[in-house]
Amino acid sequence: MRKFILLLLSGLLFLFTLTGCNAGDSEENKIDYVSIIRAEVFDSDSELTKKMSEKVKLKLDSVTENSILITVTAPDVSSDAIEWFNLISDEEYSDEALNNKLIELMSGKAESVQYELRVNGETVKYTDEFLDAVSCGVRDFYGTLTAMFIQEMEASVND
Repeated sequence: MRKFILLLLSGLLFLFTLTGCNAGDSEENKIDYVSIIRAEVFDSDSELTKKMSEKVKLKLDSVTENSILITVTAPDVSSDAIEWFNLISDEEYSDEALNNKLIELMSGKAESVQYELRVNGETVKYTDEFLDAVSCGVRDFYGTLTAMFIQEMEASVND
């Protein structure tokens, strides 16, 4: 009887090996890149970051040893935010007004773009384009504002 049980267990183990069902490939051992990205990118508790997190959809399309393919579906507020910033008067502007406008603009149309990101285990190497997308364009908006500020500073020095 013991030989029969050992033979049965050996047979089951062999079948699991043939079908790829071994401990190294179990669902529990796969890296959850979407959760890692969300934890790293949306790590602030600000109202703006919470809204971004709600609006950004991430879909893991494929995984290789050194990279992942991920689709980001999100609105892009950058151009509308720049337009608003250029039109608002100094008296009407405040950080609160800016945050409210950015949050309002996140209700815009979302677009989907696929990105390839390099990975090393659980470490993800982000591209600028990916970070712009997951920030709903807010990162690009602040970059543009910084460039505008530098131009104004240079112009005032040269006057």
